[in-house]
Amino acid sequence: MSDWLAADSETLDEHIPPAVRLWAAVLRRAVVEYILYKDADEVRYRRIGENARAWLYDTYSTDFNSVSSVCLYVGITVGSLHCKLANIDTETVRRFRGMGLA
Repeated sequence: MSDWLAADSETLDEHIPPAVRLWAAVLRRAVVEYILYKDADEVRYRRIGENARAWLYDTYSTDFNSVSSVCLYVGITVGSLHCKLANIDTETVRRFRGMGLA
C-alpha cells in the first residue's frame, strides 16, 4: 500500500485484502491520535497520544499486533512510518478526522 496514510475505504484498490485495509486503518488511527493528542492540555487526551506514541515507536516487540508486524503486513517499513511521522503536519492529520478515523 503505497499511500496507506492518506487512503480511505473508497479509494483503496479492491484487490487489497480486508485485513490489510484494517491494519492500515489501525496505523492511521495511531498516527492521528499521536499527532493530535501528544501535547494536549487535558490529561485524558495526552494519555491517548502517549499510548499511540508508545505503540508507534516500540520497534522491539515482534507480537503479531506490534507496529513492526503491522508495518510488515501492510507493506511499509517502520523507518518509512517514522519518517512520515516526523514530517506530517497537524492540518494533514486533521483531514483524517473527517474520514471517521479520529
